[in-house]
Amino acid sequence: MTAYPAPKVDVIGTYHGSFLGFFLDPSAVYHSSGGVQKVKGSVLIWGKSLEYYQNNLQLLQTLSATPGITLKSTLPESKRGRLAASLPNIEYLGHLAPDAWRSAMHSVEFVLGLKDPLLGPTGVEAVAYGAILVNPTYTQQEVRQDRGRGHDSQHGYLKDYVGDPRVCTVDYAQVQTVVGCIARDGLADGVLPVDFTKAAYEDRVRALFRDVVGGAVLRQKS
Repeated sequence: MTAYPAPKVDVIGTYHGSFLGFFLDPSAVYHSSGGVQKVKGSVLIWGKSLEYYQNNLQLLQTLSATPGITLKSTLPESKRGRLAASLPNIEYLGHLAPDAWRSAMHSVEFVLGLKDPLLGPTGVEAVAYGAILVNPTYTQQEVRQDRGRGHDSQHGYLKDYVGDPRVCTVDYAQVQTVVGCIARDGLADGVLPVDFTKAAYEDRVRALFRDVVGGAVLRQKS
């Protein structure tokens, strides 16, 4: 299965990919008129692995010390160790249940990728929940491979199919450029990428059953 969709439907509508994915309930998409207001300069860090934080420690220290920027983390307390001493200005939320996670996403203006994990639902949730995704690029040595496809940023799908202003793709070696990305104005509303609507998901399920399962049945009969 591929992590994210690619244009793999031919001219007669046969689906040649293996992306199944997921869909988001449109009622979860953020609207500023819904009563929850974004907190200016608030940034939710994407990732629950201590290693991700350690690999980006200098950037996180710079951001956490920058006036007007508030970093929030869902890193579990058991994993913080000495990190909390290195990053005392981060607001540690700990593990969040689904409703609390959604509320946190609705309240922040930005979601900050840490280069890992590659792709993942948090990026899609960010743009749906009205946050700007800060999407780090990879150096030539860091380029990730996924089923034969190279990725030059943490969320290439959102970079290519959603893009600016909802996705700020930036080189983390240029720390002040990252700061500038977070200094921009937040968004009024979220947007649900069409590939993650319920209708698109159901189309993929039908296509997979028709093309994959149906093909296997035909092979057995031949």
